[in-house]
Amino acid sequence: MDVTAISDLLLIQFDRLPPQLKVAASYVLEHPRDVALLSMRNQARRAGVSHSTMMRLAEWLGLEGYEALRAIHANSLRDLRETGAPDSPFQLPGHHARLMANHVAASLSQLGDQRSAAQQSAAAALLQRASEIWCVGSCLEKVVADHLAQTLVAREMNAQSIDAGNARALTQLREAGPGSALLAVGLNSGDCRTVRLATLASSRGAKVIAVTYCEKSALARIADETVLVQTPVPLTFPSMVPAIAAVEMIAARV
Repeated sequence: MDVTAISDLLLIQFDRLPPQLKVAASYVLEHPRDVALLSMRNQARRAGVSHSTMMRLAEWLGLEGYEALRAIHANSLRDLRETGAPDSPFQLPGHHARLMANHVAASLSQLGDQRSAAQQSAAAALLQRASEIWCVGSCLEKVVADHLAQTLVAREMNAQSIDAGNARALTQLREAGPGSALLAVGLNSGDCRTVRLATLASSRGAKVIAVTYCEKSALARIADETVLVQTPVPLTFPSMVPAIAAVEMIAARV
């Protein structure tokens, strides 16, 4: 196993890791040079986890211990220096982009499985029956909400997007009630403002659809239907590609 194989495995399996192992995996992915040169305890301190978590990550990778993981990174670093290449393969042009592309691809593939297809169909059924539709998100997630609203409007449906971070958002939902639907986009921890709007819509009898990262998230607990989306490791910035693909697949089923 080499550094590239380790990074690819961590990216593909990232969403299946326990929370603390995710933190350790993110550190290994983003700081391969430190993995090669620093002690395990120093790395654990920088990553914000216990040294036993770093050891568990190495064992999860099938290695005998964390020293084996360090040795793989050290050998890679030594080989690169002997050939005159940059200090770390992660500093080569485009490497971060390749890692991100791999994880985005893995997230997209999840949208094609049977469970996700059933979630998308259930969400589409609620939208089909709705007399009016609100698509809600904040910050980058609003891009996803905007995209769905515009797609539905192009299909001559009564849809509009709401910026959960706008002070007027609560006022915009004053007409929400039975017969209407709200699709809320909440990735990572979920924005509390988006959760608040979804709660308001639900209390007024509107159907709520959550596009979120976990079936136990705050949005999912409110929602009538939930569409789960894997969130790629933010090596550069949080990617909205899987969430955009998810709402496009919902729209295609309407």
